[in-house]
Amino acid sequence: LNIVLLDPAAQLPAGLPFAGARPEHLLNVRADQMSLDSAQPLHFCDYLGKHDRAQYGDLGSVAIGEVFAPRALYCDYVRAVFKQAQHDAAAAGGQVKQVRVQVGEITRVNQHYLIFGKPGDDDAGEVVQIGAPQVILALGAGEYKSMIKHPLWHVGPWRLNELPAHSPGDTALIIGSGLTGIDSAQTLHRLGWRGAIKMLSPNARLPAANFERALAIWQLTPNFVQHCQTPRQFLHALRAELARAHAVGIDWRAVLNALRSITTDIFLAWTPRQRTSVLRRAGSLWGMHRHRMPPSVAALIHALQFSGKLSLVSGRFIDVTVCTASALQVRVSAGVGGGAESTQDYALVIDARGPNYRTADWPVVTKLINAGLLKASLTGFGLLVDVDGRAGQQIYALGVLTYGERLETMAVPEIRQQAERIAELIIASF
Repeated sequence: LNIVLLDPAAQLPAGLPFAGARPEHLLNVRADQMSLDSAQPLHFCDYLGKHDRAQYGDLGSVAIGEVFAPRALYCDYVRAVFKQAQHDAAAAGGQVKQVRVQVGEITRVNQHYLIFGKPGDDDAGEVVQIGAPQVILALGAGEYKSMIKHPLWHVGPWRLNELPAHSPGDTALIIGSGLTGIDSAQTLHRLGWRGAIKMLSPNARLPAANFERALAIWQLTPNFVQHCQTPRQFLHALRAELARAHAVGIDWRAVLNALRSITTDIFLAWTPRQRTSVLRRAGSLWGMHRHRMPPSVAALIHALQFSGKLSLVSGRFIDVTVCTASALQVRVSAGVGGGAESTQDYALVIDARGPNYRTADWPVVTKLINAGLLKASLTGFGLLVDVDGRAGQQIYALGVLTYGERLETMAVPEIRQQAERIAELIIASF
C-alpha cells in the first residue's frame, strides 16, 4: 500500500494538545493504557523503560505502567512508532509518508477521491492535487475559531509561552473547566500568574481525579447491557452497579472503567433523539467523570482552589470585546440554563472549551456534506458513521468526528481500536 498522511504541520503528531504540550501537561491515562498497538498493550511502557526516569519526574517506586507521563514524551513515542512504520512499509515494498498540505477540498471522481490543498500551514503556494481510492478523516479534536485577534486572547494554552504585563489585582479567565481548562490553569501557574484565576463553565465542576495506583477490575452484573435499552434504564442500572461496588469497598472509578468497552454498544442502541438529549444534558457531566485528572495535577488544582487563587464560576460564555490594550471585556449569562447577563474585564482570557464537535467549523467536512458524500450525525455532534467507521463510500472517520454516534471515542484505546478496524477493512478491499 501507498499510505499518505496529509497535514500542514512540519512535525507529527500535529494535534495541539500534544504538539503544543508544555512540561506540565501530562497524559490523563496511565502508561499501560497508551500503547498504539493493541497487540502489544505494554508497547508504550517498553518505550518509557528505555528512557531516563528523570525525563518524567521523580516517581519514586511508581511502576512504569502506572506513570502519568508528560504528553511531550508521548509525542516522541508516536514519532518513533511512525518512523518504524515507514521503515517496515519500505521493507515490504510499500510506502508511508507525510506530505505537508493544508487540505481545502475533497471531491469524488469515478472510484477515486481527489484531495486539493496548499503546501504548509498557510494559503501561499500552488494548489497540490493528490488522488486516492480510500480516505480516512482523522481530524483530531478540532479547535473553536478564535473570537478575536488580540494578544490577551488565547484558544487553549498551547501557544501561551509568555504572560502579559499584569498586577496581583488582575484576573485571568478560563472559559471551560474540563481537561483543557485544567491544562490552562496549570500553565498560568507555571508561568507565574500573580492575580486571581476564574474558571467559567455552566456546571462549575472540575474533572474527577484519577488514583495514583491501578484500580481493582470490576465485573459488571451479567447481561448489564440488556438492562440499558434507554438512557433512563442505563442510569438506573448504573446506580445499582455503583451501589453494589460501594457495598464491597470498590471505588466508583472501577465501575466506569468496566463500562468503557461496552459504552458505545449501549449508546448506539438508543434513538438519535435519546442520544442528542444525553449529549446535550449530560455530556459534560459524563466527561467530568470519564476523563479524569492525573493525581499530581488534581493536587495542584485543589491547592490553587484552597488558597483562593482559583475559583469556579457558573455561567455560559456569550462574547468578548476589546476594552483596552490591557483588558478584554467578557459577557456571560449566569447559571446552567442561561440567566441574567453580566460583563467583566479580564487581563487575560483562555478559551478552553475543549473538543469542537460542530462539523460547520470544519470547512472540508462541510463541503463533503454539501456534496452528498457525507452525512452529519442526527445528534448534531460530528458525522454519521457505521459501527466500522464508514462515513461514506470508501471514506472513513474516527475520533471526535464520531462523537455523536459513539460517545466513547476520544481516548487512545478507543481511537486505536477504530484505526485498526478501518485498516482491516481497507486492506480487505484490495
